[in-house]
Amino acid sequence: MSSDTPLLTYTVSASPSRLPVSDPQAQVSITAAAPADTPVYCGQILVSVPVGPGTTSLFLTPPTASVSANTWAPTTGPRRSADPYAVPGTTDDYHETVIYDSTSGTRQPLADALNLGLRGAVNDAVGDITLRIREISGTSPDPATFTPKEKQVMVRKTPADFYLRNVTAARPGSNELPRTEFVKGESIYLSWESNGSNFTISLPDRSASPGSDPTTSHDTGTTTHYELASGLTRDTTILLTATLTGGAVGGTTSGGASTDERLYATLPLTISNPVLTPTSVDVSTTLKVTGDSTLAGTTTAHLDAASATITAALKAATLTGTTATVDSLVTNKDLNSGWGNVSLFSQQKALYSGTSKTSTKQAATDGIIVVMFPITDNKTWETSVVIGVNYEEFRVNGSAQANEAVYQQPTMTIPVPKGAELAYKVVADTTKPDRNDAHIMWFPLGTASLPSE
Repeated sequence: MSSDTPLLTYTVSASPSRLPVSDPQAQVSITAAAPADTPVYCGQILVSVPVGPGTTSLFLTPPTASVSANTWAPTTGPRRSADPYAVPGTTDDYHETVIYDSTSGTRQPLADALNLGLRGAVNDAVGDITLRIREISGTSPDPATFTPKEKQVMVRKTPADFYLRNVTAARPGSNELPRTEFVKGESIYLSWESNGSNFTISLPDRSASPGSDPTTSHDTGTTTHYELASGLTRDTTILLTATLTGGAVGGTTSGGASTDERLYATLPLTISNPVLTPTSVDVSTTLKVTGDSTLAGTTTAHLDAASATITAALKAATLTGTTATVDSLVTNKDLNSGWGNVSLFSQQKALYSGTSKTSTKQAATDGIIVVMFPITDNKTWETSVVIGVNYEEFRVNGSAQANEAVYQQPTMTIPVPKGAELAYKVVADTTKPDRNDAHIMWFPLGTASLPSE
């Protein structure tokens, strides 16, 4: 093993600033720099990293290597013996040698500092670690003059800080990147990183009754992932609570009781097709509904819906759409149909046909009542009909014809407002053998009709 002093200087740093045990993604950076007054030519740098579960080992498994300059490239090869550069042995703790090679040759001296990176999972044993660094270097560009030179640097593993990080959501079983938007009811796979001893996921309970706990909690135990199999119905912020029993280093209170530490993380998730139950919706321009919609009542400047059912009052400056079913439509100005048809009348109803009838009903909607007498070939005699709307009477007499000459063929049409009391009375001369039947028809606006006979 060479005792030559390295021509480069080496500085070690870590992220986080100290290396807590059990950190799954610790980063160790070794900065190699040449002195300003002496040119240094270097073709290779080797870093021996102790790997294994022991106190003198750093990572549990071989680390991932990186380098800051694209003129250098790292490779790795395990060495399992006391000599980190010897043939691999069989011990539990071994040395992983990371080899950084210059890919641009050695004709130019090393000008800029190199950042040699090592990333991996730190084991759970506190202790001091020795990293051995060997450089193959010289002061001339001729590789034949290069000699190996070694240096040792120390890295300290400290008790773990309590951490909770990298809370993400994705589709279960997918290899895609984490996402923040899902479809209503779609399963959501949550995962996180932590050295806590217990985890709880909390989210709002949309079905909670007043006075009850408005949150739903899922205890995942020590598992650092959880699947929301039923997904979410609307935008929700997930609250994750991590608990470390006994504190980061098994701390106790002054009374001797074990202390628990807690960390919290939130993850907002968006649902692309949510189910909403707002107290009110204020639409300043256009509301467009592509599917069926049932509204208890709405006031809007413009309602555009393929199909809308409104169970209370609708007040709108503009109403467009393929189908709109409205329980109560209030228009303070005009109601116009620019291009399409207006269909207000539903199916007509025959109230009575004959020569003797008295009835009183109440109009459930606006409508029109029509009285008419058919033409017959027989001699007919007078039949009278009296229509009463809110106690206002309207009378019409049926036809009387003789020798095929029609003397009268009257009809009567009367508009009837919603809620009006509608009475009709049909009277004929019972002394005459051929009496003309009176026909009374009801044409409602809408589907509401008079009570049946």
